[in-house]
Amino acid sequence: MEQVDELGMLVFRVEVARTRCHYGERKGRGRGKSKQYIQTLEQRLKNIEVALQVPPTVNEGLSQVSADPGHSHETSNSHRTTMADRTQSMPSRWSEEITRNIFQAQKNKSNLERTVFAPLPPKEHILHFISSALEDMYEVQSLFSTDDVLKLVNDQYSAGSSNCHANPTRWATLNALIATGIHWKADNKAIEELFPVSWAYFKNAFAIFPEIVMNSDGIDSCQAMIAMAFLMRGTADARAFTVLLSAAAHAIHCIGLNLEGLYGSSDLIDIERRRRSFWTIYVLRCNASLNFDLPAPSDDVSVELPSQALAIDPSSSTHLLGHMSTLALIQSRISRCCCPGSSLSKSIDKMTQALAELDKDLESWRTGLPSEVQPTALAQVDNLGIIQLHFAYYASTWKIYTAIGKIYNVPLTLIEREQPKLHLSTLIPTHSARATISLLQGLSSQPLASLWQIICYPTCAVLILLTAVLHNPADSEVSMNLTWIGKFVGFLKGFQDQEGCDLKGLIGFCSKLYDIAHFAQHNPAEQRDGNENEIAGLWRQYTVGHNSTTKERF
Repeated sequence: MEQVDELGMLVFRVEVARTRCHYGERKGRGRGKSKQYIQTLEQRLKNIEVALQVPPTVNEGLSQVSADPGHSHETSNSHRTTMADRTQSMPSRWSEEITRNIFQAQKNKSNLERTVFAPLPPKEHILHFISSALEDMYEVQSLFSTDDVLKLVNDQYSAGSSNCHANPTRWATLNALIATGIHWKADNKAIEELFPVSWAYFKNAFAIFPEIVMNSDGIDSCQAMIAMAFLMRGTADARAFTVLLSAAAHAIHCIGLNLEGLYGSSDLIDIERRRRSFWTIYVLRCNASLNFDLPAPSDDVSVELPSQALAIDPSSSTHLLGHMSTLALIQSRISRCCCPGSSLSKSIDKMTQALAELDKDLESWRTGLPSEVQPTALAQVDNLGIIQLHFAYYASTWKIYTAIGKIYNVPLTLIEREQPKLHLSTLIPTHSARATISLLQGLSSQPLASLWQIICYPTCAVLILLTAVLHNPADSEVSMNLTWIGKFVGFLKGFQDQEGCDLKGLIGFCSKLYDIAHFAQHNPAEQRDGNENEIAGLWRQYTVGHNSTTKERF
């Protein structure tokens, strides 16, 4: 009965909203008006009760009212009579549909829709696969040990291979790890065929994402979102990666992972697990702040660094998290110092001093590392985790040099020459750019997912070397810089031929940069028009020459 009353009020409001009101001359209220008004309301109520059985489209055709104020009352009475007569034969489906929708909404209000896009593979297959994949996914090793993941597998299959209801967070985590594992273990020649499979498992996980975001109340929810972010980091979809990363960062603050000792747990393994989750997200956010020019997290952190003695996995890759965490603290300061509108940007002297201090801190961090992981110009490394550590360090130095170059309005490759009084401790950009490209020698055979995670660093190195050539084509290091640009192009071509991946777009882009640098080397500034910008003139001459060569070929 209460539902009928509510429906009556709902329809009454709809009728009132649809009624066209016409205002005429205001008249005084005479005798008997109140009784007539009550009768009118009673008649309207009867019409509303009848309208409960009328489809909504009927009223639209019956709502025409005379525009003449003198006939409004008469027309209204005629309209109500006509509507009452016509509604007697209308079906009762409208009220039934409304009631059915209300019951359905009440039934489903507690849970979001969960969809299984692909069932899990047989348990005996997944046990071997997931163990093998974890050996390659060095970033995942800092959060999930092999025993942890095998427990996830056993618990999930005990509940049912397609059961996403018993423990949605476990379901999302396992599916995200399987999807990421496929990207890392699949042959690069078959990645295009296997991508729909990995994407189906990722969709299994992502279908639970809204639930996890709204109901996250523990570290398991954070790890599920990090696992999803790991997959997207190995693709070209930077927006999806940063969205997942931001959601995970928000979750760690909601559950208090950023507050050391909040839960008062005495379990050392549990404490270490929380620390590693926090620092993994922190490192990823600081790297993203440099790579995508996003806001950096604060360096005011009260969480202790992860312990090497209590590493979840004994492999050397897990020990890198501590080194990456200390670097991330410096990266956070760099990003906030270089942020437009920062308090330091208002004073050139203070800004320069702050950047010089950050440069010293970076050099102190580098020299404090063990020799086997320390970035040097001639380092030969074949461990992907260490290579990523070196890349992050070099990118941090480039950020400092770029900020100083903006202050003095000079390219980052000319700071040493233009500002001789400014003494910086880190490698100059051209040296670190060549060191970055040289690190690719240890990546002759890698999953395409790992290449996409790091490809931005050598690409930036190529741009730095090109900048050096363009601004000083007579420099003694031009030939060397040109050689290293060519080595990167050669690496991409070799990777494409050997692994069967489509890198034509990137190869074409970097090849054009090599051609521009080669053109600048053989066309020094003295041969250009003196009244035009040096770089603009070079680009004009290169374009004309390139177009002429193309026409000759055809």
